[in-house]
Amino acid sequence: NRHVGVLVLPEDLERELHEFHAVMDTEGHCRNVEAVRVAKDGRSVRCSISRTAVDDPITGDRIGASVVLRDVTEQRRLEQEHNRQARQLLSINRVLEATNATLDSRETYSMIAEHLAAQVDMDLMTVSLPGPDERSLRVRVLIGDGQLPTGSERLVPVEATVHRRAAEHQEPLLIADLAHWPSLGADDLALLDMGYHSALVTPLVFNQQVIGTLMALHRRT
Repeated sequence: NRHVGVLVLPEDLERELHEFHAVMDTEGHCRNVEAVRVAKDGRSVRCSISRTAVDDPITGDRIGASVVLRDVTEQRRLEQEHNRQARQLLSINRVLEATNATLDSRETYSMIAEHLAAQVDMDLMTVSLPGPDERSLRVRVLIGDGQLPTGSERLVPVEATVHRRAAEHQEPLLIADLAHWPSLGADDLALLDMGYHSALVTPLVFNQQVIGTLMALHRRT
């Protein structure tokens, strides 16, 4: 029951009211329009707004409008963060394509790790490559910590790992919390047991072929 003027940023009030009124006059409603509103504590909150005209049932005159506001601040923040990290990790593919084929692989992956460490907040970074047979992966730690030191390697079964899913779909895979991911392999469960939760996995593409995956992990969700 508060006037919209106390919810809208002062500098936006006149423009937004004009735009809303123009749409309402022609359409009678507007759906899922994003705008910034002011919360009770003074915070700016990004909202999705839907307005529907209310007319007098007898005269047909416009007597008001019903408004539904939905806070989408966190949803947009997560989308922006996802897109930012996905763009950063996709740049790895350009690094690989531009790398001379004779360059030692360890040097190549060290270069990738150095490139990303300055851009992506992480506790652990690993690269997975084909193992000695099709049922296994060789996982190398590029940026490690006390539990998995940098440079260490291990063989893990392919199973239904997040590595495999990212490689098969050939696109970055963002996991907010491994604990809630529906299908984890033995290695994924081991990482979860060690305290890693959020993960960003991207396929590594060289000469238009997926040659492995890169995973950045964080202990917080």
